[in-house]
Amino acid sequence: MQGFLSEIIIALILINSFSIGIFQALGLPMYIPKAVTEILTIFLFFGAVCLSLQKNRRMKFFNLLPIVGVAAAGLFSGAIHDVEMINRVLFLRSIAIFYLLFLAVRNIHIPSNSILRLLFLIIFLFAIQIPVSWLKFFTLGIDEPWIGTVHMSAGSLSLLIPMFANSFLFAAYLYRKRISYAIWMVLFFIFGIIGDKRAIVFMMPALFVFLLHYYYASSIWPRNFTFFRAARRMLLSKNILLLITIVVAIFYVGGRMIPTLNPEEKVGGSFNISHILNYSIGYNLKTFEDLKSIGLSDHDIMYNDGAKMGRFRVIYESTVWIAKQDLFTSLCGLGGGALSHSYLTENKYDVMFLRLGIRGTIPFMTYILLECGIIGFLCFVIFFIRFYLVLRRMLFCASDKNEKWFILGMIGVTFTFIFDSFVYSCASMTVNVLTPIFYFLMAILLEGNAKILKRFTPQNIYLSRIPNGQEYLK
Repeated sequence: MQGFLSEIIIALILINSFSIGIFQALGLPMYIPKAVTEILTIFLFFGAVCLSLQKNRRMKFFNLLPIVGVAAAGLFSGAIHDVEMINRVLFLRSIAIFYLLFLAVRNIHIPSNSILRLLFLIIFLFAIQIPVSWLKFFTLGIDEPWIGTVHMSAGSLSLLIPMFANSFLFAAYLYRKRISYAIWMVLFFIFGIIGDKRAIVFMMPALFVFLLHYYYASSIWPRNFTFFRAARRMLLSKNILLLITIVVAIFYVGGRMIPTLNPEEKVGGSFNISHILNYSIGYNLKTFEDLKSIGLSDHDIMYNDGAKMGRFRVIYESTVWIAKQDLFTSLCGLGGGALSHSYLTENKYDVMFLRLGIRGTIPFMTYILLECGIIGFLCFVIFFIRFYLVLRRMLFCASDKNEKWFILGMIGVTFTFIFDSFVYSCASMTVNVLTPIFYFLMAILLEGNAKILKRFTPQNIYLSRIPNGQEYLK
């Protein structure tokens, strides 16, 4: 289970994850590629377990207790609330399957040359989305469906993929100053525009501000570090002019190219910042009463899946609902899988509306709050914070800029996952696209493999294994 075999299995997992849209276009049932990805992940994990037993060494874990806490809350509450067993199994699968990939990569000896080839594969899988998105633009125009090769309908990926890619590209640009990185950032931004993602106008600048702040914070840590000292250094730097230019360009281009963000509601409409802000606020806060005010009837709201609350309204209503329940339900939720919909169960798309009177785009952490209660929610908060803190420590401890840009990029990816999970959608944690890559990259970083990026070039990928990076976990 070492070397070439583990490389092939991981490569198949990554390729399969980024080919869901192709499988959908071919009419292949979705459970087939998902099953293949998950079977390979489980096989790799058990291979890691067998290898550890064979060599009589302890398995290396990280962030296990939060996952166990969420699973325990969801399964126990599910048993109490009589949630169907298949729903509880699907819940456990959704939160844990790719965490097993993380554990497998940490506990299998993967040579540096294999890691580099897998990194180049990831770059290729992202890069290929650009020409595919242009093909979509010239055939379908600016619209949500058909997100590259990765999915036909998970529209949130049109925002998350550019944020994931641009986390690394912007970090690399800060440390390496290559114009090619800027060009790729523009292309991924256009990818989000073609996917009709309004949130990209706000979240891409927020991501860049976050990364630029940590770029300067890492240069003064631990000597006299404060948040405001890093912010002051950022604001006085020459890079702040670049950042302001990027933010203005993103607002202007996004406001004109995304139809709903301009008064004319067409591609190439006029730029009106008041319209952008008013539409965005109204879209995210709308209620069923707001839908009635524009002509929807009670029948439409009851039976039309398109009659949705705004994202922030969904979060608010869900929080209010869980707070009003009995103590056990508030702490442990309705049970893992109680609100999920799947082709393997009888649950329909609007199961949450039927039970709670809430319908809309449900962020991952809102599902966790409702299904696993406050306990499960706090466990996942700890899960994200621990990944963030260990990456921050790695950034501050790294001495080489080739390590720093990759770690900074991974901090940006964690920022993306936290944003998506708490306020945007479920795509980052439950759609089998970005999750495997997130866990794979996190695992190789925790094993100290950031050092191999000193020679991260297509011409030189045959390197010896570098020492373990356990000091970052202390």
